[in-house]
Amino acid sequence: MQKVAEQKPHIRKGGGGLSRKHSNYIWAYLFIAPTVLGLLLFTIGPMFFSLYVSLTNWNLLTDPVFVGFANYTRMLTDNLVRTELANTLLFALFIVPITVTVSLLLAVLLNRKIPGIGAFRIAMFLPYITLPVASAVVWQFLFNTRFGLINGVLRMLGIPIVEWLGRGGTTFGIIVAMAVWASMGYFCIILLVGLKNIPTVFSEAAKIDGASPVQAFFKVTLPLLTPQIFFVFTMSTIGAFQMFDAIFIFGTNITVRDTIRTLSYGIYERAFNFQQMGYAASNAMILLVLIMAVTVVNFSLQKYWVHYES
Repeated sequence: MQKVAEQKPHIRKGGGGLSRKHSNYIWAYLFIAPTVLGLLLFTIGPMFFSLYVSLTNWNLLTDPVFVGFANYTRMLTDNLVRTELANTLLFALFIVPITVTVSLLLAVLLNRKIPGIGAFRIAMFLPYITLPVASAVVWQFLFNTRFGLINGVLRMLGIPIVEWLGRGGTTFGIIVAMAVWASMGYFCIILLVGLKNIPTVFSEAAKIDGASPVQAFFKVTLPLLTPQIFFVFTMSTIGAFQMFDAIFIFGTNITVRDTIRTLSYGIYERAFNFQQMGYAASNAMILLVLIMAVTVVNFSLQKYWVHYES
């Protein structure tokens, strides 16, 4: 019998599968390193530093003095903080439902195949890419009592002019309208993408079963859009809780500013106007807890989402 020589597997040195695998890991880590470092340096790091500062008394000029939870107990008796917290929640209560509803209606309208629909989509998105301060200045000019466009139209119609920015109630409504106008384009695009990704077989099946367009929308389309609605609801809530730019621009009147001031504006004022960094940081921690609580509640509602098989 002829002995068959055993063949040993050929092993490449310096370029085998194992080294290639390690090389892929190295490249992956290199690509994500800038994002991770940026997150550590500009988000997580400052967050823990703010937590430390909230436990101190610091005016930016002297060394921080550790005071424990004194800043947090101080908030319990600070009426101004209570007003800011109430206004923050009130802004969210008005802005979030209106933003979600308007964005959804616009997404449904822009989902139709009509001539020039692309131009309308671009027009809806433009306010989102405009700087918030610039938007606030424009809206402030529109509602100016003496030479604003709104009062100019009222004069032409023979209607008495309104001092829009001289009262807290009307200024509050203007800020809500501006916030909805500025963000609805972005959220409309998110919901529009969700609408386009829903297979038409569901709406066709509902039509065959005799459902009207309105019934098909509320029974089929809207439930399948719950993941996108969740995103819009969460992001609009976070944006409403962080309301600052509009308060800063519209709050030139001290009386109005004290009526519409939010927790974000109070944090800015205490930190950079009064140099109460410790107290401002404790306010920021409370705002962080509120945002996290709302986000956790929203995530807990994922069990009610409706998904379709792709």
